[in-house]
Amino acid sequence: MNVEKFQPLIENAGAELSSITKLFREKAEFLVAEQLEVMKEEGSVLEMSEDEIDLIKAYRRFKERSKPGSVFGWKSPIDSKIVIPNQVSLLVDPREVEVTKV
Repeated sequence: MNVEKFQPLIENAGAELSSITKLFREKAEFLVAEQLEVMKEEGSVLEMSEDEIDLIKAYRRFKERSKPGSVFGWKSPIDSKIVIPNQVSLLVDPREVEVTKV
């Protein structure tokens, strides 16, 4: 389950639970959120990353347009983030790096 969908799920289920059981809405939302945490610990609800969601969407598109027996392929994206080390002494000047060709 996508992390962004947890909060709307909690609010909607909390509102429905509060209307049915005459509980305060905040208490009902708390009960739903608590149940979601228990389900996460049990493994029955999983949090998915954006990459996992993209993978599932790509697979569904592939399955819709492909013939039976086709092979699905997926490459994980190249992480192009700049990583800044914790210690300034670990920074390396690009002129110091030796370029090797393979």
